[in-house]
Amino acid sequence: MSLPYFFDLFTTVGAVILIIATAAIFIASYSNNPNLKKIISFLIKYSKYLIIVASFMAIVGSLIYSEILKFEPCVLCWWQRIFIYPVFIITLVSILKKDKNPFQYINPLMWLALATSLYHNYLITVAGKTDSFLCDPNTAGACSDRYVEVFSVIDIPFMALSIILFILILSLVSLKDLKNQK
Repeated sequence: MSLPYFFDLFTTVGAVILIIATAAIFIASYSNNPNLKKIISFLIKYSKYLIIVASFMAIVGSLIYSEILKFEPCVLCWWQRIFIYPVFIITLVSILKKDKNPFQYINPLMWLALATSLYHNYLITVAGKTDSFLCDPNTAGACSDRYVEVFSVIDIPFMALSIILFILILSLVSLKDLKNQK
């Protein structure tokens, strides 16, 4: 088994787990079930650590794909990196300084990352090789290039979307809890 195949499989499984976890967190956050409330409380308590792990995995994954496997990042990939990379630093500083609310800084970045990621996924899944106002489809690292395709659905932009949604939903649920405590 080669490194690219193993890494693609690992990141694909991670993306699927994150999508399932994100959906579960979102649904559970609106539930009145006491058991689900306990799970949400646990996740909120450790949300900064979960966010730091997810953002670190996004950083490491993107760097492995671009620097080790030599996949040329497109313009939209770069913008998603610009929005996700600071989340790691913001969360790390908030943990070190014992700041209870890094989410007010994380959320705007994640909304921008989400908009970029949704557009990127649209270009790949719907628009195909059409011209975008941000990317030229005829260049290396075009936004519609699929370097990875597992199960005919999961590619690098989908993996990015899964991390972005996970961080955003966890951050929103934590922010909602902080506001309810006041």
